[in-house]
Amino acid sequence: VNPPGTTMPLNCSSIMQGVSNINGVKKTNATDVCEKCTYKVLLVIKPGEDYHWYRRDDDGLWSHKRGNMSIDVGVIEPEQDARQRGYTTICGYLCFPTKGIDADGTR
Repeated sequence: VNPPGTTMPLNCSSIMQGVSNINGVKKTNATDVCEKCTYKVLLVIKPGEDYHWYRRDDDGLWSHKRGNMSIDVGVIEPEQDARQRGYTTICGYLCFPTKGIDADGTR
């Protein structure tokens, strides 16, 4: 089952491939620092149910938001937090432009 409005398969490779095609998005790892005007995100999957993003904020901590719920800020270890919420598949990290991306993925 995909989140509402999506048609891509619910697996790391298809989602990561889809977003890596957006201009300015670069793969990274947990320890590298993203370039200026980008922020680091982590993609996680709850197998068979949902995918979810965490974002590293300017203060070095992580935040995330599920649907219409309020933003959860101050997460220290996003991978651990994700696992506790049932998102047991850790897909990877990306540096994502802070702004300037159109719906078609162009800048």
